[in-house]
Amino acid sequence: MAARSESSLMITPSRKHAAPPSRATPAVDPVAAERERIALGWLHTAHFLTSAPQLEHLPPLDLPEIAFVGRSLFAEGGQNPLEPAMLGCAVLSGGHVQNFRDAYQKLARSGSARMVRDTEMLAKGVHYLLTNDEARRNMIEAGITAVHEMRGALTATVKGLEPYINPLTVKARLLPKAVAQL
Repeated sequence: MAARSESSLMITPSRKHAAPPSRATPAVDPVAAERERIALGWLHTAHFLTSAPQLEHLPPLDLPEIAFVGRSLFAEGGQNPLEPAMLGCAVLSGGHVQNFRDAYQKLARSGSARMVRDTEMLAKGVHYLLTNDEARRNMIEAGITAVHEMRGALTATVKGLEPYINPLTVKARLLPKAVAQL
């Protein structure tokens, strides 16, 4: 059986707040005009970004405010939620997040990430966030704060290892060069 593929999806209300472009003269073909209206209608409602290989064919997008973190609905372990949170996105994810469990727990506790059971709950969560500016902004702010508080892992690790590293450094400096190279 082939592995199930799941692309990451980011959605945002447009920050342009402009109506779709209109032409000075209406299109002659009513079917073509309707297709154009539908195709351009998303410009003032939501933007979609997928990890599809044809990304270069998508129109330029604004920075999204809502991110669904992929590979989390189907026992694949999930992707990193810190990246969208750091970029100012409210984070939605499936429950299979074992690859980044600690990060998800901290984001969920801060109120910046919400877990969804299935695609129906994901759609409802996206709709809620698209229609509730305050909830979306609160999740975004909580995510930026949580990620900021989690920074410094390398510094903390090096500091924790100093008692073990420093004696080795001193010992290496005291040994003759020939012995140190062994």
